[in-house]
Amino acid sequence: MKLWKVRVHFITKEIFQYSLITYLILLLAETIKQGLVSFFFNLNILLAVVLISGIAMVLTHNERLDEALKTGQHHKIKTSDVEYIILLSLGGALLVWYKTQDLGILAIVISVLTAIIIVLLSLLVLLDKE
Repeated sequence: MKLWKVRVHFITKEIFQYSLITYLILLLAETIKQGLVSFFFNLNILLAVVLISGIAMVLTHNERLDEALKTGQHHKIKTSDVEYIILLSLGGALLVWYKTQDLGILAIVISVLTAIIIVLLSLLVLLDKE
């Protein structure tokens, strides 16, 4: 395994994670109030950084490196994890309801379905053995 490939993978992994979180937060702020972010910054630039770093991270991925870094311990679900999942699903449902409230009762149904999907996907990620 080449050392430069490992270094590029770790650097692009960090850049990808931080730029993705930043992009999602700025996109959420732009969704809540139009022009809050786009007046000062073009989100497409940050999206390009996310895409380029994600592609570089995938291209430099190595299975042997993952096996070497694996600790072998499995994470058990705690009550704080469940509380965090519920809080995030309620936040997502409120955001969906806020953006679709013109639909009336259908907006509530879509929001509830969104919350259920967020909870189920989060539990699926936490319960995954690999």
